Amino acid sequence: MFILGAGFAMALAAASLLLSTGRSADRWLAAMGLAAALATGAIALVRAEVSLPGVWPAYLAGPVFMATPALFYLYIRAMTGAVRFLDWAWLLPGLIYGLGLVLVALAMPDALGVEAGLTTLSGEAGVWLTPVPILVTLILPVVGLVQISRHRKRLEANLAELDSRDLAWARALLWLNLFVIAFSAVSAGLAAQFGLDASVRIFDLFVVFLAVQLGAILHFAARERRPVLEREPALAAAPAPARLDAKALNALLDDDALLLRPDLRIRDVSDAAGLPVEDLSHAIRTSLDESFFDFVNRRRVERVQALLTTPGNEARSLLDLAFEAGFQSKATFNRVFRAQTGHTPSQWRKGLNQ
Repeated sequence: MFILGAGFAMALAAASLLLSTGRSADRWLAAMGLAAALATGAIALVRAEVSLPGVWPAYLAGPVFMATPALFYLYIRAMTGAVRFLDWAWLLPGLIYGLGLVLVALAMPDALGVEAGLTTLSGEAGVWLTPVPILVTLILPVVGLVQISRHRKRLEANLAELDSRDLAWARALLWLNLFVIAFSAVSAGLAAQFGLDASVRIFDLFVVFLAVQLGAILHFAARERRPVLEREPALAAAPAPARLDAKALNALLDDDALLLRPDLRIRDVSDAAGLPVEDLSHAIRTSLDESFFDFVNRRRVERVQALLTTPGNEARSLLDLAFEAGFQSKATFNRVFRAQTGHTPSQWRKGLNQ
């Protein structure tokens, strides 16, 4: 009943999200919630020993569960502006696994069993099919982490303020996913080593994690309603030689109209400098060895440092000075200031007063 309740809760959350927005990314999340609900419901029926023809719910649960990491990865692709080409192909491993179970059920029924509400495979069928869900659950989080890393680099090349667009919460959940998978595998291995039957308990814990994870995903996704990345013109593969040295680049942001502009983009600076975006980006990388994000926020940190030594600012809060220097969020200010100086803003101010 517990698993059935978890699946029902996930279904309701996914359905509410589906009704609240028309974004394609959110539709992938809704599909993920419904898939998880369908799988947990099927397992609950088997575990409750409900009278059903055969064990078809157990056959269904594994392939559907495999769809949940694939659907989360598709959400990440949609949110990061990845080229949408054959997205549905990421669902193929689950479909192939499900088809394989059907074929085994028809040709080698003795090779199939049910444990913890899921199908188990023995013999040659187990050798070929068992690794499929394990590989899918391990590979997709890794591919998702790579996608988010590439997305962050694109953001840093174009934006001065990342805010929540870098999907840091999704990256944390993917790492947590890998940890839970590894923990489950180690726990199952230890249980087998000592002759303990812990498969049911381990799987119940995994379902709890899945429910909590989906709740966290829905929470963060609901907070971020704007597009994560608007498409920027692609940078040239071989940009022209830099026309600006480090001194000239830094001088570009002496203009407060640029440095203090909310949501400053590299195109804003390139338009002011009369340079193509490609040339400016190349100049920042080669002359300063920085991304656009680091370039702008280094100048903003320098502005805060100057404000801290200006008479009359002793009583002003650090956040007030950060906003005056062009920062748009406290989190970005604290993170960038520490990265640039090796100290927190508070530590830096205390050092000035000593």
